[in-house]
Amino acid sequence: MRSTFNLKESKKDGLTSIRLIAYFKDEDKKFVYSTGESIHPNDWDFELKQPKHLTGRTKKSNEMRTIKHQLDRYANLFIELINRNKVLNRDITIKEVRREFDKHFKRIKP
Repeated sequence: MRSTFNLKESKKDGLTSIRLIAYFKDEDKKFVYSTGESIHPNDWDFELKQPKHLTGRTKKSNEMRTIKHQLDRYANLFIELINRNKVLNRDITIKEVRREFDKHFKRIKP
């Protein structure tokens, strides 16, 4: 299993949402989850799958680093879920990942 980020509308002339995409080889499906972050496609590095302008002390670089930090939280949770299930010798499902993401990122009440 692997995960990456992409833009919902990569050719849009304006802000578009950033989504986490995870591929499940056993289920032959992919998990798509909105991060709640938006970015202009001109500010997105399509090769590295992350915001551009991460260095410097400008307002824009601060905004891009904040977005990158949020994306890292999503990626780290996905890795944590995968590793936890490996230790327990259990297969993880898309439904389980969605439930954990919703719980962790406060989309549902505990």
